[in-house]
Amino acid sequence: METSTSTSTSTSHEATKRGKAMKSDTPIQRQLLIPSLPDELSLEILTRIPIKPLIRFTIVSKPWNLLITSPHFTKSHLSTSLSNPLHSHHYLLHSSARPNFTLHQTPLNPILPNIIEQQQMVLESHSINHPMQRPDESLWLVGSINGLVCLALDENEIIFWNPCLGKHRRVPRLEVKIKRGCFILYGFGYDAVGEDYKVVSIFCVFKESNVYENEVMVYSGKSDSWKTIEGFKDGVPLNDSGKFVNGKLHWATSPGFHSTSGGKSKWSIVSIDVGDESWGELDQPNYGEGKYDLVLGVLGEWICVLCNDGQSHVDVWVMKEYGVKESWTKFASISSLNGPVSGSYEPPLFLLNNGKILLMFGPNLVLYNSKDDSRSFLEISDFHACIEALVYFESLVLP
Repeated sequence: METSTSTSTSTSHEATKRGKAMKSDTPIQRQLLIPSLPDELSLEILTRIPIKPLIRFTIVSKPWNLLITSPHFTKSHLSTSLSNPLHSHHYLLHSSARPNFTLHQTPLNPILPNIIEQQQMVLESHSINHPMQRPDESLWLVGSINGLVCLALDENEIIFWNPCLGKHRRVPRLEVKIKRGCFILYGFGYDAVGEDYKVVSIFCVFKESNVYENEVMVYSGKSDSWKTIEGFKDGVPLNDSGKFVNGKLHWATSPGFHSTSGGKSKWSIVSIDVGDESWGELDQPNYGEGKYDLVLGVLGEWICVLCNDGQSHVDVWVMKEYGVKESWTKFASISSLNGPVSGSYEPPLFLLNNGKILLMFGPNLVLYNSKDDSRSFLEISDFHACIEALVYFESLVLP
């Protein structure tokens, strides 16, 4: 009973704060509230309504339009969506190349509550149109923040896209000629202080045997322009897209593609702060003895590393206090699978509120429970041809 009372009081307090903030935005908002309900309760209801009905509400009247499209309401709705315990606003977005490059999406809401009770489920995905509808050109899912998805096409064309609103914004083309032996990587980040969505581009230029130099450019959504910044000194980025955590983008790097030491890969975690655009490096945990493969990822609000010994298990390490080496914790140790599936684990896709992890294992989706080392398999139509996947959620954020 004490827990229930505390939760109710907290929710009421947050609703009151949102109500007061809304009423101060504009004098016409007093007309918008439901006459039979207190102001804060009316606004609490509105922030819980899905995006598509809200969009329809904007054409009811000018006052409704002003409210729903206001920056403050966008932030309030965003906060409510993120805290939804049923993940009602979250979608799995994945790309495939059979026969052409396409995007598919599947809502997570009907999946996650049911898959816990079953060992295997079969679900339908649905193709989704996107602004880069060129089936013969490769499509790259760079990342997703606050309901915006960053897409790259053939390595030099980028857009910010809100799939739910159906709106997008083209980033000025980065005029880079990709020569043989060179490649380009992107990261999608958000400067919360400057309220600026940014793209970091790392252009790796081959110089001599096993040696690359990095040229780095940063795109600012606010200024709608690119600029060149100093790159990190040493190493070749290993992960395709930067991993965004704590206001920074992260890449795993190696001095060269074949650099090893005592049977172990030399491996660093390099970061760039998307706010002040400064570089840094994270200390790593003690992975233990033996040979292993490392994969950088994000689990909830933590930077994480998958440590695969290639035989018996995969350890999932998370940095619970950012920048503190001692806070590295082994979140889970996933034992090898004896079932019909084969492959390797990819970085986690999503951390549920109950602590379960959604991740890819070869051509399969797996929901893993670290408490009892159990897992459920999720089969989605067309997922066997998946190239990349990410989770995004509905929002009113404009590209």
